[in-house]
Amino acid sequence: MKSIDRRRPLVLAALLAALILVSCEEGAAGIFSYVADAESTSDNSTKALESSSPTFVARLGTTYYAGIGTLWKKADGDSSWTQADTSDVTSKTLIPSAGVVIPITGTDTLFVAFTEAVSRDDIGVRWTNDGATWAQVTGLPPGERIKAVLAANNIVFVVTGNVRSDTEADAEYSIYSSATTAFTPTAIIDNIEIGVPTSVAWNGANYIFTAGGKLIRGADAGSLTVVASGPADWASIDDTPTYGGVCTDGTNFFVSGRYGKLYYSADNGISWLSSTSAYTDSSGDAYSLSAPTYIDYVTKQVLVVGTNSKYRSSSDSPSVDGYLEFDISGGFTATMAEDDTHELISSATNFESSLAGASINGMPYFSAEGKIFAMTAGDGLWSNTYDTAWGGWQQE
Repeated sequence: MKSIDRRRPLVLAALLAALILVSCEEGAAGIFSYVADAESTSDNSTKALESSSPTFVARLGTTYYAGIGTLWKKADGDSSWTQADTSDVTSKTLIPSAGVVIPITGTDTLFVAFTEAVSRDDIGVRWTNDGATWAQVTGLPPGERIKAVLAANNIVFVVTGNVRSDTEADAEYSIYSSATTAFTPTAIIDNIEIGVPTSVAWNGANYIFTAGGKLIRGADAGSLTVVASGPADWASIDDTPTYGGVCTDGTNFFVSGRYGKLYYSADNGISWLSSTSAYTDSSGDAYSLSAPTYIDYVTKQVLVVGTNSKYRSSSDSPSVDGYLEFDISGGFTATMAEDDTHELISSATNFESSLAGASINGMPYFSAEGKIFAMTAGDGLWSNTYDTAWGGWQQE
């Protein structure tokens, strides 16, 4: 098992240009802030994956797919990752920037946004049922860049933007949705007051999106509206993204903040309870929190959230320390303390030898398989599996 060198803060900071997530750096370039500096891993060497910055993990049938420079796959029972077949899209090397899976008429379907590695041309969003035969989705506007691909409630949401540069302040973003492969506009079209929507959750009654320094809420695609006053909205003099992401336990919403706080709503995102204080490092500096992940493994309900090194200003590069974990079996409170023993889904020893000191952009969890991944910035993809007990973090 590879342990992460905590002496590398400058390296992690330098890797900022390669960050993304489905909770990605939310500038005008969106997911393409990663693509601009991505290095292809098409040499088929798993060694190359150890220092990579994964962009997503999705599960199609019994196979995991991941954006790690190029598209990789790993079927249940396989010991290593291999290159996925994208020759049906083009013979050129492709960079997958986002991916999700939903069932369509009972068949799992993988959606991936691709960029051509050499030209950086946007290839658009393609879908596949088998990982080899790909087709292009329909209904997305020509000439706009794909900023994110998200999924909730068996609906795929594609975010587009009308600018390519991080420096353009007049970016307008749109959200298109589909339960099939044909997309139609939602109520959020050419919106200038939001940032890139990079995370979405559905609690059975409403969607909540985090979009830079704004939240979006609605019961369906046609009723999505920008929340007038969220718990950590953009300041009037600042356009730095303030939200890290959102998740749900099926009833309640949990939102993370780029300035170290967590937010909780028990009434469909109408009102929010905020952490009393920001979660900080040992020096008292607030962490920048990535999208939270809710885990229910029978005996406990846990919230985990990565710490990331995304700049909040030219002089504000937050420190990182893997992820924070919270036991919310008794509910969310404004003063709840993180479990710094890391005993909830790991152990102190395992955490210290694996993800301590890492910048983590997201932690996708697959509940049916009891498997959680940690997508780091520059330290590759890690996983941990629950089977009556957690097995501990291992590098993929």
